Amino acid sequence: MQECLGQPPPYDCWQKCAEQGQPPEVCEQLCAPKPPDDCEGQFQQCLEQGIDPAECEAQLQQCWEPPPPPDDCKWQFEACLQQGGDPAECEGQLQECLNQQPPPPPNDCDLELEVCLQQGGEPEECKAQWQLCVGPPNPPAPDQCFDLHKACLEEGQEPALCDQKLADCLGQP
Repeated sequence: MQECLGQPPPYDCWQKCAEQGQPPEVCEQLCAPKPPDDCEGQFQQCLEQGIDPAECEAQLQQCWEPPPPPDDCKWQFEACLQQGGDPAECEGQLQECLNQQPPPPPNDCDLELEVCLQQGGEPEECKAQWQLCVGPPNPPAPDQCFDLHKACLEEGQEPALCDQKLADCLGQP
């Protein structure tokens, strides 16, 4: 009747399995009803809807192995190795993936500098605003400051000058 209505007959898993010469236990495994959230169950539903078996097979593969997140190069590398890929080839794919990673987004201060320059601001003025935005550079570790102070004194410079250099190094007024 479905043929009369212009619809293809429903896919009969058991018949197709038997036509392929599979033993009954294999057909049982392939064609037995499965829960709808099961990958094979979804595959059977796909076939029963008359969708091209190659398309259903592709959906089945996707269900079993979900695609990696687009930015997870390590996952792609490990999947390549697990699928028996040549380690050198997988390494090449890893490097290619890593090279495609987008650069980190610019920080707010960098954006302000860019906007300042685009709006015709003087480069020195924009740079000064940028410097205020990012703040003073991180001072060296205190040990380095004390080492510089000690070296200053050993060079015979005025103690007051060495003390000032130490204060500057530590970021103190």
